[in-house]
Amino acid sequence: MSLPPGHSHGISLEFGRMNPWETARDGTARAGSSRTRIPSPSMGYHIRDPDTAIICIIANLEPGLPAVVASLCVNLAGVENPPILERWLKFPTLLDLFKKETSLLELMATTKQRPGYHCIWFTLTFHNSASIILKAVELYNKLGAKLDAHISDKDYISQCCFQPLPRYRDHRNSKSTNAQSHNPKKINVLGHETQLKDHDGILWTGHVSVQTAEQEKWAYPHVREWYEGLRDFAESQGGLLPWIPANYADPAQKVLQSYGPENVRFIREVANRYDPAGVFQTLCPGGFKISAVEEEAGV
Repeated sequence: MSLPPGHSHGISLEFGRMNPWETARDGTARAGSSRTRIPSPSMGYHIRDPDTAIICIIANLEPGLPAVVASLCVNLAGVENPPILERWLKFPTLLDLFKKETSLLELMATTKQRPGYHCIWFTLTFHNSASIILKAVELYNKLGAKLDAHISDKDYISQCCFQPLPRYRDHRNSKSTNAQSHNPKKINVLGHETQLKDHDGILWTGHVSVQTAEQEKWAYPHVREWYEGLRDFAESQGGLLPWIPANYADPAQKVLQSYGPENVRFIREVANRYDPAGVFQTLCPGGFKISAVEEEAGV
C-alpha cells in the first residue's frame, strides 16, 4: 500500500487472525479524484475499527497529467462499504476500483513502482492535525512546480502519502508481554507505547521517482527541503512525533535513534547477546544497523 520496492511494512491489519497472503477477504476500494478536490484532512482519520484502514495519497503518476487524490480503503471483514468510511466513499471520483475476496499480494501489485527509476523517500510521523497535513500538501505543490519546470517531458512520479496511526492500537499492544524476551517489560521497541499514548498520529511519506541519476541528483535536495519544511512546521506546532519508520526513510534519517535512548540500548544489548560476531551487522547489506549508531551517554 504505497510501499517502497522490496519492503513489506505497512499499517497493522490484524494479520495474526488470518493468512493475508492467500485469501484476505478484503473489500477494497481505490478511488481517484482531482487534486483540486482534496478531502478535508479531518475526514476518516480517527478510525476505531480494527478491520478497516485507509491511506490517502496525492500523486502525480503520468507525464503531463494533473495530480490526483487516491484513497486506498481496506476492510478485512469483507464489508464493501464500511460505515466508518462513509464520508470518504461519498467523495467524487474519477476512477473507482473495487476488489473482494482478493489477497494482499494482489493488492500490493497494484501499487508497485516503475522499474528502472531512481527513487527518493523521506518520512515523518506527527499528530493527526489538519494544519500539518495541509502544510504537507502546500509544500508538495511547491515541489511539483519545481519538478515541472526542470523535467521537460514531465516523466516523473511524486507522491504525498498519509497513513493513520491510531492510539488505540498501541494501547491494545501494550497489554501483552513478550515472555520470550530476556527483558519481559519491553513491549514495543519502536517507542509507540509512549509516543502515541496521548495523540492519534499520521505516518507521512514523501516520494519522488525520476528517470536518470542526473535528475535524482538535482531532485534530492528539493525533496529533502520538502521533508525538512514539513518537519520544522510540525515541530513548531508541537505536533512532531519522534518515530521514523525504517521502510520509508532516507539513509540520512536517524531511524533507530528515533525509537528513544532506552530502546537503542535494548537493541544493542540484544544484538550483542545473539549476534556477538556481528554477522548481521557486517555481512547483511542494507538497512539501518545498530552498529552504525554511535554510543552516547550510556546509550
